[in-house]
Amino acid sequence: MESSDPHTMAGRIANELIGERIRAATATPPQRWSLTHRPNMRHGLAIIPIVVLCGAGLALPTASAAPAQAVRATGPTVVHDASLDDIRTRVQAVSTASGSTIVTLHATGFPRDYVGRSLGAHVHVGGCGQDPLASGPHYVNPDADPDATVEQREIWLDFTVNADGVGHARASRPWHIDTGDANAVVIHALPTNHDTGAAGARLACTTVPFGVG
Repeated sequence: MESSDPHTMAGRIANELIGERIRAATATPPQRWSLTHRPNMRHGLAIIPIVVLCGAGLALPTASAAPAQAVRATGPTVVHDASLDDIRTRVQAVSTASGSTIVTLHATGFPRDYVGRSLGAHVHVGGCGQDPLASGPHYVNPDADPDATVEQREIWLDFTVNADGVGHARASRPWHIDTGDANAVVIHALPTNHDTGAAGARLACTTVPFGVG
């Protein structure tokens, strides 16, 4: 049973009033963002992306995740056919963090009599040299499925020269090339034979330091 002593009741009321004032003074009002009220962006940039990624259920990159590696080369390093002295080549090889290799070849400056022709092009083991055979054989992935096609075990970049004298090709394979195992892209005179991988004479060679590791 509560006491009816006026002094006791007055003390209780005074304590409650003091408590309410303390809570009101320390309470944090809800934040509302508008065009005229912005949070500290230095902190927002550090926190908001994390909240969005986690809310979307996406995994954040870890310190051990291997970044993609890209190698770029321009050429050709050597031209084996004098009629192609004016061609220019660009090669890019990307080794992705997921274990794939993506190679692109862009060649320009083909003479008019090459327009409409399909030419074979492949990643080769050796580097370019004055001897067309210096670039060695096609690179063949040593871990590829032995039952896979020749094209699936190698990297082919066949293209057809367009009306502007330009050819472009892209190939993707689900494996990496170890450093030193492949060193050039060679353009050949004929389309690649899908049974054998042969593509005729070697016209031009671009040295490319493929590989990861």
